[in-house]
Amino acid sequence: MFRTLARRRSRALAVPVLGALLAAASLGLASCGTNTATTAPAFDQATIDEIDDMVAKIMERNKVPGAIVGIWWEGHGEYVMACGEADLATGRAMSPADLFKAASTTKTITGNLVLQLVSEGKLGLDDKLSGFEFARGVTNADGITIRMLLNQTSGLPDPSNENEEMIAVESSEPLHAFTQEEVMAYGQAMPVLSQPGESYHYSNWNYYMLGMIVEQVTGMSLDQAIQARFAEPLGLTDTRLDADCSFLLSRQHSNGYAWDEAQPGEDKYVDATAASTSWTWAAGSVTTDLDDMRVWIEAVADGTLISPSTYAEQIAVVPTGDGMPSDYRQGVIETGGFYWHNGAVPGYSSYAGSNPEESLTVCVFMNLMPGPELEGSQPGSQYMLATTTARKLVNLLEGL
Repeated sequence: MFRTLARRRSRALAVPVLGALLAAASLGLASCGTNTATTAPAFDQATIDEIDDMVAKIMERNKVPGAIVGIWWEGHGEYVMACGEADLATGRAMSPADLFKAASTTKTITGNLVLQLVSEGKLGLDDKLSGFEFARGVTNADGITIRMLLNQTSGLPDPSNENEEMIAVESSEPLHAFTQEEVMAYGQAMPVLSQPGESYHYSNWNYYMLGMIVEQVTGMSLDQAIQARFAEPLGLTDTRLDADCSFLLSRQHSNGYAWDEAQPGEDKYVDATAASTSWTWAAGSVTTDLDDMRVWIEAVADGTLISPSTYAEQIAVVPTGDGMPSDYRQGVIETGGFYWHNGAVPGYSSYAGSNPEESLTVCVFMNLMPGPELEGSQPGSQYMLATTTARKLVNLLEGL
């Protein structure tokens, strides 16, 4: 039985990293370590020790049960590590092979599918949302373009995080399978936040509708399109659209946990492994593993599956009417040369980023979302533990 879970979910949370970390105690320290199966050159032992220590301290301070970290840096080294526990009930140790929910990192896949269709001339970035029958009731649909959905400047709200009625269903019925009709109705019941193209506002609904567009244009279900057009060409054998968690639960996986202060006792973990992500679907319902996530974010970062002209459109800076350009491009975020995305759904926090010029890729997964709110931490940090960890790792590597 699930208790009520936090509502701020499946978000790309780009807030500053946490302040100074406290000294670690014991959680997970004994079980942290690099994967000895890797065949690529490892970093030197001093760097490995620094990475191990950094991850362990973050986990200890934030009460994270388990984590998986991968770093691949051509000419420098490779690091693959699993730390802590995948299952608190059995005490099973986390493995680099465990499946996990990728949450909003899914958006890079859905965005890439749309950009493939643009490359093939089956869609245009400036096609209007009103051209799709399912969107006829969406306010400003005749002014919202595919490009605006991709770069989060549609002006539309995020019903999964901002519609109280939808949030109540998500929280009280975590196994509820939302239909497209339900999600569209919740979104259409809300007022718009700005005119199309005027300002940035992160919304799962934008990508939910992009998934519907992929289905309409390809004649495939979204899961079929992901397999045929993305996963199979890249050899992603452990990646599936998995809103009902059936794929996750059928294989070796990490359980996911939420920290709930209403729970009695010292350890306030709630098992959220089986919670449906149908409310986010094309915006956040992919299940994957570390190896697949690395291949996929590198393909997104260097435009492997789209044409050069479409890739140029994908990574172009997004102008907005309010004069505040966003780091959110077309289906991916860019900062400091890294093309990345992160995500959070109940029980799971993820980050995947790649810098093609540096040949550096960093992927982090943690099986806690949200974590405890810690005094002195940045607001929202309990939702973005994987991102916090990834940023600290990049800062560490840049100092080598």
